[in-house]
Amino acid sequence: MKTNTSSSRDISWKDIQEYIHEDIYQDFLKQIKPAIFKMALNEKDRPKVIQSILKVLKEKDPQNATEDFARKVADRMRELARMVLGEE
Repeated sequence: MKTNTSSSRDISWKDIQEYIHEDIYQDFLKQIKPAIFKMALNEKDRPKVIQSILKVLKEKDPQNATEDFARKVADRMRELARMVLGEE
């Protein structure tokens, strides 16, 4: 399993939107900065990504502001970033 991205390409909202139009996390994912999606590819950045997600959850969706939910979102963000960068 590849945990680090070798691509220096940035991820834009235009790239992400192509993949999230029917995603179950769509509304929430729209509140995350595209740069965080790219960070989600790197396992060493996972704690930072989860903390970023938790911060947004606490502000926008306190009912789901749990570490378990944040991990699930982080996993989905990683999948989306791989799709955007063609690493799937």
